[in-house]
Amino acid sequence: MTDGAKFCPKCGNKTDDGREIVQPTYQPETESDYSTEEYEELDNGLKFISFIIPLVGFIIYFNNWAIKPIKARSGIVWALYGVFFSWIFWWLIWWMIMNVFKTSPGLH
Repeated sequence: MTDGAKFCPKCGNKTDDGREIVQPTYQPETESDYSTEEYEELDNGLKFISFIIPLVGFIIYFNNWAIKPIKARSGIVWALYGVFFSWIFWWLIWWMIMNVFKTSPGLH
């Protein structure tokens, strides 16, 4: 015979005042609660591709800036790294070529 008490379907505890759910019902935290896609950073492979081909990083940024801001930021940052380091690389190549032409005796 029951005295009008109900049991919580989530935890099985008897409710005190006839409610259907015990407040608060204990629910263990799972890893999936914290690993949402919105907060994921860009994969290392895409970071590398964004560095080598900055256009890819800009495309990733403009495709994800509203939905996945952290992934978008990561794409644009690696694209800008790629632009910066490629500029330095090509400037050094140009500088070395110009110095070779200046010091070569038959190229004046």
